[in-house]
Amino acid sequence: QFNKRWFIPARAAGDHKTISLIDLDARCLRIAQEVLVLLCGGFAFGAHARARTMHELAVVAFFIRDNPPDVAHRYREHSVVERHKRAVEYNRTLPRTHAHLGYKPIEEEAVRAMTQRRKGLEEQYGADFLNVPHGWAAAALGKRRPTLRDLEESVDMGHNRPFYAWSSQDVHPGSHGNELSYLERGSGAHSLTAGPSNTGLADPAQGALISLHQTTTALCTPFAERESPEDSCPVMEVQAYRVAEGRALGELVEKAQQTFVEADRKLEEEERRAWGNPPAGP
Repeated sequence: QFNKRWFIPARAAGDHKTISLIDLDARCLRIAQEVLVLLCGGFAFGAHARARTMHELAVVAFFIRDNPPDVAHRYREHSVVERHKRAVEYNRTLPRTHAHLGYKPIEEEAVRAMTQRRKGLEEQYGADFLNVPHGWAAAALGKRRPTLRDLEESVDMGHNRPFYAWSSQDVHPGSHGNELSYLERGSGAHSLTAGPSNTGLADPAQGALISLHQTTTALCTPFAERESPEDSCPVMEVQAYRVAEGRALGELVEKAQQTFVEADRKLEEEERRAWGNPPAGP
C-alpha cells in the first residue's frame, strides 16, 4: 500500500528522499530474511554479520530522513563514484586474474562515460564528494572523509557502536574473530565452532529486529517534503497515526526480543543440567 501510494509518484517527481528510503527499506527486508534463514540453520555468526549490514542501512536511512532532500540526491548520485572505481579496478586487474576464464574488459567508451560523469559530479559537489564510501554525506556533516561513526553520532545512534563492532568481528580476519569462535558449552569447556550450533542466536536476532524497525520507521514516518495537494489530511495529522503504528511495531519487536532471550537462557539451563553443573550466579 505504501509503495502504491508513494513509489511511482516519487520517481515521477524526482523525490530522491522517498526513493532512497524505499530502496533502503527493501534491502533491509531482504537481509532480514537472510538473517532468519541463517538463524534457522544454526549459523549465528553469519546472522550477526548480516544484522551488521542492517544497522548500517538503518543509520543511513535516518540520516537521509533527517536531512534536506539534496542529501538524498547526493546519496543516489554517489553510485557513479562507486561504479567508476570498481570498473577501473576490474580492468586493471583483469589481464592477470580472470582473462583466461573468458571475462571481458569493460569497454573503454563505457569507462570514459563514467569518468566524465564522475568529473561532472566533482565540479558540482566538490572533491570531497568523490571519497568513498560516504563522500555523499561530506557537505552535510562538514567533514572531508565522513565515516559510519560520524553518521551514527549525527542521528543519535552511537550507543549501538559496541554491538556493531561485536557483529563485525567475524566479517574481518583479525585474531579476535578467532577467539569468538570458541563457545563455552554446558560442560564448562570451550569448543571451536566449525559448523552450525544452537547457541548465540538471540543476539543477531535482536540486532536484526531493531534495525528493521528503525529502517521501516524512517520510511513510513511522513515529512514535509512528501506532502501533496491530494492528501486528505496534513502531514502533522498523519504523523500522529504513523507514530502510533511505529510504537505498536516497537512493542512487537520487544516481545520478539524477549522470546529469543528466554529461549537462549532455557538452552543454557538445559545444558547445565545435562552436564550436572549448577547455575552460574544468582
